[in-house]
Amino acid sequence: MKLHARCLLILVLCLAAHSVFAEPRIIGTIEAVVDGEPKTWHLLYSNDDASHSALWTAHGTGQNMVILGGYESLDITFGKDESGHPTVSGRGSMLTINFGFAAGAKSAKHTLPQQGAAPVGVMYLPRVGDYSGMLGMEEGVVEVTTIDMSEDGEAKFTGTFSGKLQSMDEARTTVSITDGRFEVEQARQMKSP
Repeated sequence: MKLHARCLLILVLCLAAHSVFAEPRIIGTIEAVVDGEPKTWHLLYSNDDASHSALWTAHGTGQNMVILGGYESLDITFGKDESGHPTVSGRGSMLTINFGFAAGAKSAKHTLPQQGAAPVGVMYLPRVGDYSGMLGMEEGVVEVTTIDMSEDGEAKFTGTFSGKLQSMDEARTTVSITDGRFEVEQARQMKSP
């Protein structure tokens, strides 16, 4: 579970340097049924400040990592608290999907509990920015049906997911996600400094 929390934190850190998505453009969607309620989250890109909620990075080990962070509302604000820690606020919920894949792969399938070395996870925040209510996928499947990498660093990913998520607090609340699917056209490569 710690790996999933770290992946979510990476996404927030990458986006937190930007205050607000100026003229947000939707570059993809994540859809799923959460405990019987259909939901749609938007993957956002802004021309003005190059903020992305769909990122991928290449590791020297021949593995790549993708993080997709979707928001129900287009009214999302990123910032920092008094201590300099990243914050995010807005209406609705947030869902992130992270997965790894081998360089050159055209598809990938991951199951949880995790089997194999490639990282995978789905994180759900019922309220954007409220990490106390975060749920992480304990069991399920993330299947990436399309991996299309371009020479300019942009990538297209499509796939499906489903499973059982559990809260990370002592209550151990569970929710079910079914009929999950994602599609993003312009995932941006995050280059190492």
